[in-house]
Amino acid sequence: MTGETGVTVEARGVNGITVVCERIPFFQSVSFGIWVLAGSRDETDKNSGVSHFLEHLVFKGSESKNAAQIAVEIDELGGNVEAFTTRESTCFSAHVVSQRLERAFSLLAEMMLDSTFPPNEIELERRVILEEIRSVDDSPAELAFESLYQKRFPNHPLGRSITGPASAVNRVSREDLYSFRQTHYTPPAIVVAACGDVNIDQLAALVSSHLGRLAPANGLKKPTPPLPMAAVDYIPKEIEQAHILAAGPGLSITDDRRMASMLLNIIFGGGVSSRLFQNIRERRGLAYSIYSFQDRFSDCGLSGVYAASAPESIHEIWRVTLEEMDAICSSTVAPAELERAKAQVEDNLRLSYESLDSRVSQIAGQMAYHRRIFSMEQTLHDIRAVTAEDVRTMAGELFGDPSCFTTLVVGPKNARELCLSGL
Repeated sequence: MTGETGVTVEARGVNGITVVCERIPFFQSVSFGIWVLAGSRDETDKNSGVSHFLEHLVFKGSESKNAAQIAVEIDELGGNVEAFTTRESTCFSAHVVSQRLERAFSLLAEMMLDSTFPPNEIELERRVILEEIRSVDDSPAELAFESLYQKRFPNHPLGRSITGPASAVNRVSREDLYSFRQTHYTPPAIVVAACGDVNIDQLAALVSSHLGRLAPANGLKKPTPPLPMAAVDYIPKEIEQAHILAAGPGLSITDDRRMASMLLNIIFGGGVSSRLFQNIRERRGLAYSIYSFQDRFSDCGLSGVYAASAPESIHEIWRVTLEEMDAICSSTVAPAELERAKAQVEDNLRLSYESLDSRVSQIAGQMAYHRRIFSMEQTLHDIRAVTAEDVRTMAGELFGDPSCFTTLVVGPKNARELCLSGL
């Protein structure tokens, strides 16, 4: 695929690993990542948190380097070296000048595949992760979102926190780490993506050289879809504000209607001109923070609303939110409103193309979930093709039945009845 002058996007398989490269010859750096399609969703109750624990420990020592030596090499590379875990993936990434690409790729591959998980480092990192879990408890908004997943997807891996509960983190053993890596870090589960001053042949050679020793494996196991549950819950917290989350059904990452869903989110509560922001914050002054959100996974999604306000305002916020849901379900959005949302999505897409890190994440995600690359022109076409009726239909699917929502409130104890009655 060829786009801007000299820019090409190519993909190929290397020893069962998916490799995708966007060459931009007028850049002097490369952003790349090694995505493993395994995260907290691939864990069990027994080893909950192991994927995130593993991601932390790859920086703590390999067969040829200890933690201090890895830290020195990262600094010598310049640029950025990072890792993160989600519910469905783990990523090891770097952004370096192109002359240091081979060294950076070699280091990340070694950290991924040759980490020895030294026992003393496991115990040190266990303490760090336990502090990370405590920090979530100290953040009402983070606690609300973590709890929402537990209530929305009970008894399902998507309902677990990425870090795992403290009880599970305390159980993670060195054997658990080795076992998870051996089971899930396999060629069919790996996507390597790069963007910048690199071509597909260079990238394929690096993959073959540094990841080619991975043993062949069967294809990815199809995950078990969750069974979402409607619920209302309250978490007492001695804070001034009440934090409310209400979430219902959403679309998967691969759903062809995702552009209509994205535009709906922007119009409903995704910006300062959105209906929720204008009617709840600007006109009534009921909340400082109010927005709608969407989370997407390989086979399901979430669509919902978040607000933080004085406890006595919760009922009014919820009443206005339901009115706005009904309005956007029952009548088509105005042409100017739809065009404004489209312009916002289109301009954000164009701006993202000025960041190598954003571009590499986009092409990696497209290959991981769609098995193809979407050009900017194709994406812009899909955005522009969405009609007002498409948005109204999508609103009806996502917001049409609030009784199926999962609603959660985090707030002071004296707000319990105010928050829960009538929600």
